[in-house]
Amino acid sequence: MLDWHLMQDCFSSKEMRRIWSEASTLSVWIKAEQALARAQCDLGLIPQEAADAIGSFSHVDLDRDQMQGDMMMVGRPIVGLVKQMRVHVGPELAPHVHFRRTTQDIMDTGLSMQMKLGLQVVLASVERLITALRVICSGE
Repeated sequence: MLDWHLMQDCFSSKEMRRIWSEASTLSVWIKAEQALARAQCDLGLIPQEAADAIGSFSHVDLDRDQMQGDMMMVGRPIVGLVKQMRVHVGPELAPHVHFRRTTQDIMDTGLSMQMKLGLQVVLASVERLITALRVICSGE
């Protein structure tokens, strides 16, 4: 119902729908892979070249149709993402993509990133409400 034109603003804001959209979810999964690659590089687990190549991957590089096909085949969305990231970095660096990670690692990290963004929206709304109530209560 959140994508219904008729009811969407009754249950959610545009900002929340953007945060929880498919595009945003894909973006946070990519950011999770990139952050983990940087951390692994800092620990000496993967080379700098691999972290840089992984860091250059963008949501615009994604073939969503291919990703959907992979999802239908294996039942896990991260498999298709990793497959495309490995192609992007090339065969020499491909083993370092998603190194020592699980699908759940990426999905949970992405989910926590989206929850943080959503909480920021909620807190900003509460601050606006508090300000409005102060104005009303002070008689201004």
